[in-house]
Amino acid sequence: MDRSEAARLIVPTPELERRSLDGDVAEVLRQGILKGDFAPGERLTELDLAARWRVSQSTIRAALKTLQYEGLVDVRPRRGTFVTTLNEADVLEIYSLRDALESLAARHAALRIAEKDRRTLERVLRAMRSAVETGNRKRMLELDFEFHRTIVEMSGHKRLAEMWSRLAVQTRLFLTMTDQFHHDLDGLLSIHEPLAEAILSGKPEKAFRLASHHSQRDGTRLAAALARADEDDPA
Repeated sequence: MDRSEAARLIVPTPELERRSLDGDVAEVLRQGILKGDFAPGERLTELDLAARWRVSQSTIRAALKTLQYEGLVDVRPRRGTFVTTLNEADVLEIYSLRDALESLAARHAALRIAEKDRRTLERVLRAMRSAVETGNRKRMLELDFEFHRTIVEMSGHKRLAEMWSRLAVQTRLFLTMTDQFHHDLDGLLSIHEPLAEAILSGKPEKAFRLASHHSQRDGTRLAAALARADEDDPA
């Protein structure tokens, strides 16, 4: 039996529908956390969330397990589930690991640049320039993530892509939290253009060097801000 025949024989079941609903709820929660609708440290209860979206507690439980795997929520024994609160050490780990993976991806992307990949990266770069021209900060934030995801995909490195995917949601959270440091969108664009140019012109070592400290400035600033907040917190 080929795949097309198998697909025709698949009959939707309550279990399949529930799995889809789990994913939908996880995405709503994910976006809510990334946008700040759920504050760091906020407790998330299955009962309240189930009533809010009129779904079962088992659906909420499955969605929260997905977000726990992604690092967006913490499950504390006998206390409950809470929105993850990043501290100084968390930020240092996220940005250093991200730069390590993305620098290797940038090198591979520059080495194997194909016309299709070139068009994709150029399209993302044009969209970023347009977002800067119109002052669309939200769109620029989305494109920042897409820019780096595109480079990882261009690398053709399967295992690297799998590891980066594991960090992807925390990367999005990092970008959201560091947006406060970029009042001028032109400055944000100027960080990405040289890296794109190095890849597009087939300069792997330059691409590696630029990507290897791409997040360092924002990461150290955010880590310092969180460290100061901890010092100011009497608890």
